[in-house]
Amino acid sequence: MSNWLKLLPTELSLVDNFVEPEDDMQSNDNYVGDMTTELKELYTLWKRLSEVAARSKVDYEFSNASTKEALLAKWAELREKAKTLRYIFWVCVQDEFPELWSRESIGVRRGFKVVWSEEKDSGPEFFRQVFGDTN
Repeated sequence: MSNWLKLLPTELSLVDNFVEPEDDMQSNDNYVGDMTTELKELYTLWKRLSEVAARSKVDYEFSNASTKEALLAKWAELREKAKTLRYIFWVCVQDEFPELWSRESIGVRRGFKVVWSEEKDSGPEFFRQVFGDTN
């Protein structure tokens, strides 16, 4: 088993100051329930790792030739780990709320609320109002 996978439970247990979803409830959202502490930990770790990955890409883009390869490798590692945490998070959300397994569009909203909607989410309401619904 990889070191990262072995250390993941420890990393999750050290999460504090949860990162809250930024999107507000939408008119087409159907409230399912609130995220558990474990889901909040996973969400926070995913979002924080995604942020670190994004910063590492900027470091790579603005690095000199002597460090470029190492920074590219670090960015690729962090990006893939963040994508994996994202996938794990959504599987755990569906395990926590089994009725979501049959839903095409699920999401989390401000206040750690779990929702589903009939139509695919096309982004925050602001973008739908400005650009129209693109689904």
